[in-house]
Amino acid sequence: LWLPWLPIFYRQAIDPPVPPWRMPWATAIDLVNSVAEGALALLLGQSFPEPSHWSYAWLWLVALAAIFYLFYRHLRLSTKTDAGLVIWAFLFVPVALIYLLTATVTPLYHVRYLFTYAPIFLLPLAAAMLALRRFQWMLTGLAFLVYIGAAVVSLQHFWFDPAYRTDDHRSAVQQLAEQWRPGDAILVNAGWVYTVLETYWPALPDHAPSAATQWAEPWASLPPPLDSPQRLSAFVTMPPAAENDAQQTPALIRTGSVDGGENLGWGNPESDFYPISSADAERAMTNVSAQYARIWHYRLYDTVNDPTGYIRTLLAQNGELQSDTPYPGRDFLRVQLYESKSIQCLSVNALCQSDRSETAQDPQLNLQLGSKPITPTEQITFGDALRLVAQDTPARLQAGHTAYATLYWTPLAAARTLGVDLSMSLRLYDADGQLLAQRDETPRQSTSTWPLTQVVRQPLSVPVPVAARPASYTLELIVYRQDDGAPLSVPDNERSVLGQRLRLATLTLSSADVAPNFGPPLATFDYIELLQSTVNHNNAAAGDALQLTLYWQPRASAYTDNYQVVMELLDSNGNSRQMWREPAGGSAYPSAMWPANQPVRDIKQLQLNPDLPAGRYTLTLHLERASDGLHIDAKRPWWPFGAARLTIDSIIIQ
Repeated sequence: LWLPWLPIFYRQAIDPPVPPWRMPWATAIDLVNSVAEGALALLLGQSFPEPSHWSYAWLWLVALAAIFYLFYRHLRLSTKTDAGLVIWAFLFVPVALIYLLTATVTPLYHVRYLFTYAPIFLLPLAAAMLALRRFQWMLTGLAFLVYIGAAVVSLQHFWFDPAYRTDDHRSAVQQLAEQWRPGDAILVNAGWVYTVLETYWPALPDHAPSAATQWAEPWASLPPPLDSPQRLSAFVTMPPAAENDAQQTPALIRTGSVDGGENLGWGNPESDFYPISSADAERAMTNVSAQYARIWHYRLYDTVNDPTGYIRTLLAQNGELQSDTPYPGRDFLRVQLYESKSIQCLSVNALCQSDRSETAQDPQLNLQLGSKPITPTEQITFGDALRLVAQDTPARLQAGHTAYATLYWTPLAAARTLGVDLSMSLRLYDADGQLLAQRDETPRQSTSTWPLTQVVRQPLSVPVPVAARPASYTLELIVYRQDDGAPLSVPDNERSVLGQRLRLATLTLSSADVAPNFGPPLATFDYIELLQSTVNHNNAAAGDALQLTLYWQPRASAYTDNYQVVMELLDSNGNSRQMWREPAGGSAYPSAMWPANQPVRDIKQLQLNPDLPAGRYTLTLHLERASDGLHIDAKRPWWPFGAARLTIDSIIIQ
């Protein structure tokens, strides 16, 4: 079965299609150390502490020779000589071939290539123990205890030594997905590293087959799916003024091996490894820097693909390092963000330019993204510190995805004299003024340092829960001080709310086109499942208001109806002390309108009676059919019988 692959194996051995990340043996000591390393890995695993000096390698070589000798003695005394010969052939021929090719042809050896033979290596070890027991059983017991002790040391290092910790790609990719903005590029190294992003990037199943990448909770949202990986070499001839401002999906760029050998990837255009010259890398990085406002460098094994650090040098020349986040693990993963050295609104394809002079009182802005002009909006001033001159906001979105807004600012003189930096909060409100979602962000460059004569591009985002009701929402902005959270005032007009919030746009939200699956519900009422329930306060005073958030998911059913949610506050004796009855989903979105399998966020405001006595209460709920008041029992997944009420939480009235 292996013979058809033999030509490929031979070519991989003498002409490897990957960068030369293994060093050839220069001296006999290198050979001895490699053999000892292999023996140690076969005996105790790769996590056993390495010898501090090369001379200790002889200890493992002697141990290996003793095992082989005792194994040979066992075979001579055994009647199953043929089985022993098979073990010899299976274990030593391929291992010897790896060492032989490394010594004579190419540096093929790496200790991890021996893991295939580690299980069968236990057979010669066990046979050696049996042979030793024949003439010295006490020595056998001592050898066994020494081996077990050494194995425990190896396991202890494997589980607890930070050097063997798995690289935390899951956290790195998740945080990168949260911080990505339209127009950002992601630069990855070392061929296959891009598969880590494809695996852990939050996306729907058709973009990422891992079930863990779907919506984990009904309040979760997802970023756009990754673009197909591109080679950096594809940007060598790409014009710098290419229009990429409308690009709403993350660009994934593989760097290649700078000045690598022509045999990399064997010339296959589908290969993960390919060579790129320094000159082409410089031209490509110039074009990438001109097309993307920010470049995320997912840095791993770049010292192999780029041993001289040429791409890192180009990144530092064309941009400014804004963040550098290391992640725990064996291979020292880092995620770095580079932005334009000029705060001059380096957008997705060119510098935003302004004809405003420093002394102009009412400038006529001529904003431009490369060859694409920006249409200025009504200019709004926030507290005489910042002036919003243009914006790029979405008009529609699906629930469960992230809304992105790009804002263009001109700082005013008061931004310097304010004495504090500013943060921004992007929010979504429904028609009733109820907050649906928000995300607060602090500009990476302090607002107090924004140049007064330039336009600054600031991208923001807000995650929209997958359980959000399909409707029209307003996208609003608050700019506030970082020291005390006080919002800056906005002019009183039709776009302002309470003199603090600015309406940026109206966003039409539709249901997600994929039905989420959240696992077992808390309870099922007829065909409607209650997924989650949360109360904003467990401790309250009589007369206070509580907020109960419910997440429903109707299953496909031939019968649908409108239901009332009946919430009761029971005292310690089980007596009802207060009751609320409201339509499931509210009057604007009753349950008969809910699409099948789509989650629904349902917020209930519970005003407590001012004469409630102090004590511990239990909040419960059940459903009633709106048409005739039929009581609907709650069915739990783990209990075959229905319950008249479902316990939600305990409330302490002080």
